[in-house]
Amino acid sequence: MSATQTIACVDLPNPPPLNISLPFGVTLSAVADFSKGPPTNLALIQSLMVQLAPALAGMSCIFKILNVMAAMQGISVSSLPKIATAVANLTECIAFPAAIVPMIVDILKLIIAFLLGIIETVEGLLSAQLTINLDAAVGNPALQASLTCAQNNLATTTAQLQQSLNLIAPILSIIQTLMSMAPSVPGPIGKVMNAIPQAITTIASVLSGSSSASVSALATTSPLEILADVQSTLTELQSLLANLPS
Repeated sequence: MSATQTIACVDLPNPPPLNISLPFGVTLSAVADFSKGPPTNLALIQSLMVQLAPALAGMSCIFKILNVMAAMQGISVSSLPKIATAVANLTECIAFPAAIVPMIVDILKLIIAFLLGIIETVEGLLSAQLTINLDAAVGNPALQASLTCAQNNLATTTAQLQQSLNLIAPILSIIQTLMSMAPSVPGPIGKVMNAIPQAITTIASVLSGSSSASVSALATTSPLEILADVQSTLTELQSLLANLPS
């Protein structure tokens, strides 16, 4: 009988980030869907493909504007029909400011739902970490190898979640630009925009456990309590947005 034991340890996949650079400084990034288990390279590619079609559709008005500008180059009598056609295609884009606020509300609702999902996952990770005690496995190589494998997989998942949080900041930056173009912006939207970055910072602090903010907070409050507070705040923000007139 062999004196050594082989431990079956399946390391969670950690695919490299996938991005598509679009015109005008826009970048699409693949998002891991942790509700379906560890992300695979194929799942990340599918996530990016799902984003690509609506992103290109959303830029259609920009392309139409560029088409008008291109048609007006070297303007002449013979080019007037082409210019008229390009301008006619652009007409549907002129009334877009009225649709900005409903779009912003929908995007913010999505971000909040995403953050609430992240919190659920982090709570699960914290609970799993409590079950890992390497000291208790001293003298038991099989148990120690199994716990080390679990610990490494938790670290991989944590890093992936932190990467997911980084996707939100560029979206908020675009929303700020859109808000300046809207005829009027309801007050609750501003409140939500101010609260979301703080929620992201707090969640990231719990995930990393190394920032000064998290260290001071964790000294008196457990990570689960901190997440519960963020969860409560996000739920209140959800209600604010839900009560806005459509």
